Amino acid sequence: MTITSNHHFLSTCSVLGSVLDIVGGFKRDKSHSPCSQPACKLIWEVKSTQMKRHKNARMGTRKKVHAFVRVKPTDDFAHEMIRYGDDNKSIDIHLKKDTRRGVVNNQQTDWSFKLDGVLHDASQDLVYETVAKDVISQALNGYNGTIMCYGQTGAGKTYTMMGATENYKHRGILPRALQQVFRMIEERPTHAITVRVSYLEIYNESLFDLLSTLPYVGPSVTPMTIVENSQGVFIKGLSVHLTSQEEDAFSLLFEVR
Repeated sequence: MTITSNHHFLSTCSVLGSVLDIVGGFKRDKSHSPCSQPACKLIWEVKSTQMKRHKNARMGTRKKVHAFVRVKPTDDFAHEMIRYGDDNKSIDIHLKKDTRRGVVNNQQTDWSFKLDGVLHDASQDLVYETVAKDVISQALNGYNGTIMCYGQTGAGKTYTMMGATENYKHRGILPRALQQVFRMIEERPTHAITVRVSYLEIYNESLFDLLSTLPYVGPSVTPMTIVENSQGVFIKGLSVHLTSQEEDAFSLLFEVR
């Protein structure tokens, strides 16, 4: 999910599980099956000059990229292989040596990773509060942000980003972000804020507009391409949809589920 403002290009990024994709979409991991979740791009045109205050000073002291690991709950957790640090910001991985390789065996068996946080048996509420809430808040203050979920097939990327439809409390980052955006807009009645929504899928190095099937959109005349200008990186040919209320945004979200 990528959130951009029309102010000076500054990125505030939070990453769930791995490194940030500069485009803001979901890149294919060559060692696993491709990730086909939609990347949601919300663009706010913040027209009030009050949004520009102290941006450089505030961002200069903040870490711009954060990495978190969410561990999928399991009945038989591999405690002998995976251990968390006492500060809940590190993970140690240990693998037993393969004895079939003989006496001389230089196989690496231990890895240690430093992170901004480890989310083990975490609720959807805690994941959103920890990873996404601040990124969404900063978007309306004029900062661009990306939240990316990365992992192998079956790791729980779709559940983290989209959630489950059967239970309201299990909703994921995307629907919670939409709710937060419109609530924050209601709290700023003196500001003129426009919300536009796009859903993009990157699969096998190809771009797909997930809202192109809407009757009023139709197929794009020009193929979608990633371009960059003075405002930053954007997708040429991607349909953009004006949403004036939360219900409109959710209707678009349900189109891609």
